[in-house]
Amino acid sequence: MGNRRLICAVFLFWCGVSGTVSGIAPGIAPGRIGQDLSRPVVDFEKQVLVVWGLGGTPWEESSSYEEEKARAWMNALHQGYEAILGIPLMEGLSVRNALQMNSALKERLGMVLLSAPKKFFEPDLTGLLRCKLEIPFNGAVSLRSALYLAALRPQPMEPLPLLASWASLPSAAASGATSTTPSAATSKTVLAGTSTTASATGSATASEAASPATSTTASGAISTAASTKGSTAAASRAPTAFPDEFYGVGVKRVILDLRRTNFEPSLFPRFFTEEGYLLYQEARTPSPDRFSRPAIRFTQDIAQATNGLSESDIRYVSARLPLLAQHDVKISASEQSAFLAFCRHLDAEPQGQREIVIVYDSRAFLGGILPKATAPAGGKPAKIQAPPKRRKR
Repeated sequence: MGNRRLICAVFLFWCGVSGTVSGIAPGIAPGRIGQDLSRPVVDFEKQVLVVWGLGGTPWEESSSYEEEKARAWMNALHQGYEAILGIPLMEGLSVRNALQMNSALKERLGMVLLSAPKKFFEPDLTGLLRCKLEIPFNGAVSLRSALYLAALRPQPMEPLPLLASWASLPSAAASGATSTTPSAATSKTVLAGTSTTASATGSATASEAASPATSTTASGAISTAASTKGSTAAASRAPTAFPDEFYGVGVKRVILDLRRTNFEPSLFPRFFTEEGYLLYQEARTPSPDRFSRPAIRFTQDIAQATNGLSESDIRYVSARLPLLAQHDVKISASEQSAFLAFCRHLDAEPQGQREIVIVYDSRAFLGGILPKATAPAGGKPAKIQAPPKRRKR
């Protein structure tokens, strides 16, 4: 009996020590056994940032207990701030760089941290207090609502067609034009690689620019490519006709399968045409109800992407990553009109049921030198043919 009690005491002591090292409160703090709760967890699938704060051991039941709770909360706030700085905001811009360019965002970010829901856990066997802080990505007071102004600022290294779309899209929407693309908003717009300067309004023009060919759809007109004689490539990239249900309430979810690519989630991913024009970004939604729910979701399971909806409510759109990009997405030319129409309905009703789901893969891709080829197991090694002998003259 004595040996059994000794074994139980040693086991309980070991559980307490392992809980202290790994940051787990045994029997109190939720989570799997062996899960490291001492590090912040940036979960783009659940759209939340989870951090844990650690306090000391209270020596009194009244005053010191509240002090240790405040110390644990302060520790969680510090870890949450450091974790937010490393989150990618968009392509080529992180939250850390955005705060350096605009110091006013620090106050908004501090308000998000102070208003984040927190949960305290009672002291465990180690006697330490823990505080769990969950910082949401969406909501009235969230990361997207606090940092969306930084995503609206164009970067100096962006291509000229993208810089043109920053001003062309809002001007076309304000004037009530039938098209929301920069190619149709301006009379003559140069595509990627054909312009040298940009005008003051943000549209790139040239004297010998060909008028782009437009196709009328249920959502408006969208430009595809410049009309040139004998050009078969432009004809093959012309948008195909889609059923009218795709532009209305028929389709509620658009799925982009970006597995086997180097895509990484960010707070404000951007969607471009093949020519480099901006089609959609959640930060540009002109509605007070924006960021009330995630308009763009990320998942690593293709089965979860289609969960809850029928096949008639789902549409797969062909997309790819631009060269040397990890957070931007390019929509294929044959589906630009359909994707743009869906995004227009998404902007008109931010609290509706429409959403964009991106399926990605978080596995690291192998790179570098290829492994040396070897002979198959159980097979004979390949014979090395001797070099031919030189003929004697």
